Amino acid sequence: MAASSYPLQSGKVSSTQHSRFSSPLQVMLGSNVDHQMYCHHLCGLRNFDVIDGISTPYAIGLIKAFGFLESKWEQLCDDLDCGYPSYEISDLEMREGVINTLDAVLPKI
Repeated sequence: MAASSYPLQSGKVSSTQHSRFSSPLQVMLGSNVDHQMYCHHLCGLRNFDVIDGISTPYAIGLIKAFGFLESKWEQLCDDLDCGYPSYEISDLEMREGVINTLDAVLPKI
């Protein structure tokens, strides 16, 4: 279980708290940590205009997140352009949640 899903699995996050997250619930409850990180990045980049902070339970999570962002940057940009997550994301609920997030009206940059 990814650290981001523990509060949700344990019932310690209210719907009000969840509405502050840029990723859909399906991403946070996913079982593949690499797929979760990819989807968190994709949703965060898509919703850059409402992001005002990043949280992680441990500092190493932030280090891994930035390394992941650097290594997957081109793929993330391509997937943002086409509006769909990578086909490597095999969890159908996670894919659907991300597609719905990416499908929202894009702000003018």
